[in-house]
Amino acid sequence: MKSYILEDVQRGVLTLEENNTNIQDSLIYVQVLNWLLNNNSIAPILEHDMDDTYFPGYEKEFNYIINYFNESKLKDGEGVVPDKVQFAYDFPDIPLFETNTAINTMCENLLEKKCYGLCVQMLQECASLCKEDSINAIDFVRQKSSELWKLASNTVGSGTDIIRKAGERLEDYIKRIEAHGLLGIPCGLDSLTRDLYGWLPEDYIGVIARTNQGKSWLLLFFAIQAWLSGRKVAIFSGEMSDLMYGFRFDTMYKHFRNSSLIGGDPDLGASEIKEVGPKSINEYRAYIDELISGDSPTFKVFT
Repeated sequence: MKSYILEDVQRGVLTLEENNTNIQDSLIYVQVLNWLLNNNSIAPILEHDMDDTYFPGYEKEFNYIINYFNESKLKDGEGVVPDKVQFAYDFPDIPLFETNTAINTMCENLLEKKCYGLCVQMLQECASLCKEDSINAIDFVRQKSSELWKLASNTVGSGTDIIRKAGERLEDYIKRIEAHGLLGIPCGLDSLTRDLYGWLPEDYIGVIARTNQGKSWLLLFFAIQAWLSGRKVAIFSGEMSDLMYGFRFDTMYKHFRNSSLIGGDPDLGASEIKEVGPKSINEYRAYIDELISGDSPTFKVFT
């Protein structure tokens, strides 16, 4: 742990007895804590999705402020941070002072410190893995580097520099060429997939129609297309049981007659439809066994 001796509150001059970090590293954590107290706000923390891992060595102080705010918000609907007197009483080793540095700048510093710590940890773990298997170590670094790059690429406060990050556009454009314009999940309807480039990660799709017009069937159709493309799927059913939804899945996916599944009819096919043809209980049993033993992604129904 670190301890501070406050020499001059007005000038913010601090003396630090340090173990594992220097004064500049520690001061940024204390500065942000002071900003939260001075401004009676945790908005920057919420905006940048920060948790106590951004405040190594000061997790207790950080969580104290956040929990106090959340608990007070449950009472008055607005929320306040603890006053400085109360905070100083509970954490007498933390100096309190005014902060003039812009909060976005401080948040950028917090992000840099977190990335530094994770990078060091990754290299240390890689060095340890290299002693056993260098190939596994390389694969570990590849995966961790990708995760770390996503974190490091987060922009704080003032937008994205499209000049410095122009390389990302080139990379994305090449991916679009390779995917022939399919950027998201295939819809199952060629014209819709072509016009919308598939369901994109940021898409929110609403299907609206009158009662009993097939909305849930259409939803299931789209969900199966996502499942077939290798995605895990989750569906919330407000009316139908998971068993009934499972029967619908069998009908939509492999064309077993839905009324026969529900009614216990051994004739599960449709001889009058050439693409379907007759289907027996043995075919259904083999299909079920293949589903269970296969390595398909999960398809969960919540009721």
